[in-house]
Amino acid sequence: PVKVDYASDKTGPAWEQQSFSDSVLAFFTWDGRHKDTMGFTTVPPERRGDLSIHDKADSSPCLANHTYNRHATISTSVKWKPEQYPFLSFRLQCVTPLREQMQIHVLLTTEQDKVYTISLTTPRKNALELNRKETFEWNAGKWQNFSFNVRQMLLDAGLKPEELDAIIFKSVGFRRLRAENRDLMLLDDFFIHRQPEKADAPDVFKWLAFDCSGVVSLDVSAVDELGKDLWQHSFPLAESADLNILRKKFSGRHWLRCSARDKAGNLSIPFWLPLEGTAK
Repeated sequence: PVKVDYASDKTGPAWEQQSFSDSVLAFFTWDGRHKDTMGFTTVPPERRGDLSIHDKADSSPCLANHTYNRHATISTSVKWKPEQYPFLSFRLQCVTPLREQMQIHVLLTTEQDKVYTISLTTPRKNALELNRKETFEWNAGKWQNFSFNVRQMLLDAGLKPEELDAIIFKSVGFRRLRAENRDLMLLDDFFIHRQPEKADAPDVFKWLAFDCSGVVSLDVSAVDELGKDLWQHSFPLAESADLNILRKKFSGRHWLRCSARDKAGNLSIPFWLPLEGTAK
């Protein structure tokens, strides 16, 4: 038999694949095989050279988008009823400091071509703006975690329940205006999600990672806004994990850092998972 020298293994596992149950409508992480799919396109399409997979050593693969002539828009096609899937979560990084007048918006386009926006800089009073109150502080070169209850935001903006029920978004986009030219923004861990329909049934996340010394577990940590770990949970190697076990540990919405661990104790580059807790 071949003896594996665990002490000489200093490299963590490599992600191969991730998949979710019906609590996730759509997601992009660009880890493992997911690197093969860009997921988003530029608007207009001829600016496709401004969009690429950013895959550097010791960091999570993600989507990179440069501005052209100080603005940029990227978009992904969906068929999303916010009444059924209320949550939109994603992580963004602006590599250089934001210009004073720069604006960053999420664009939510309905099947009737009505475009709702979520401002990611300062609140706005536009009729179709969903961020009326919150100002976001950006730090150059740092990942910013965003998670919105879009269903509730639409109701807060004055939609009646029957109007909300009729809304289907056909695309989700990100737009930057009045940026520096060739300004770079990174996108990772994009999720449209909800609580599972049956709280007592497993909400299965399937994962696959490879390592020369063997993979032993999926390690999950809840992290607060200052980057401090609040708690950890380890799923032994079964290549599937019940996310409801994690939900029972907290209330509110949290970002969870997820890494595969090998037999030598090394961790993979993490991906980040947004979850709504069920703890009372």
